[in-house]
This record gives sequence, C-alpha cells and structure tokens, in this order.
Amino acid sequence: MTNDTNMAAELVSDVYEARKGSVRRGAGSAMEVRVRTVRRRSWSAEDKLRIVSETLAPGAVAKVVADRHGIGTGLLFTRRREMLATAMSGFAPVAVMP
Repeated sequence: MTNDTNMAAELVSDVYEARKGSVRRGAGSAMEVRVRTVRRRSWSAEDKLRIVSETLAPGAVAKVVADRHGIGTGLLFTRRREMLATAMSGFAPVAVMP
C-alpha cells in the first residue's frame, strides 16, 4: 500500500511541476489570433428608411424584419423612433412654384 501511495504522490507531483514549469518556460505559447469582420456596418439613409418602412407595413413583425437584415431589434426600434420623431417634427421641404 505504501508503494502505491508513493507512486501516486510522485505522479501528482510530476503533473503539478509540469503544469507549473510550462507556464514559466512559455511552453505552448503559440497563440492563435482570429480577426473578425467589421462589426459596425455603415448603412445609407435610404437603406435605413427602407428597413424602417418595412416595419410599418400592416402585419409586419419587427423581429422578422430585423433578422432578415441582420440587425438587432433594439437598433431597429431606435432607428424607427428617430425617424418617426423627425417625421413628426413638423418641418417638410417646400418648393415654391410660380
């Protein structure tokens, strides 16, 4: 039994030393760098308006529209609120005709 206990203690000690030593020596220090695609996309005003107008159609579900265009519902509702606030501000371009 003593022999088995000593062997088990040596194995645990060896594993610990190997783990401790690899950190010190930098063994396995190869690093993999993954580069993501650009997280922020730039949308034109026409695209934003088109997406928001899809949500205003009768029977449209905002989650489905957001998923179709790859955006979150929070962003969609923010754009919708901003565009509706702009539309309700009371100012509209006017062309004076003779």
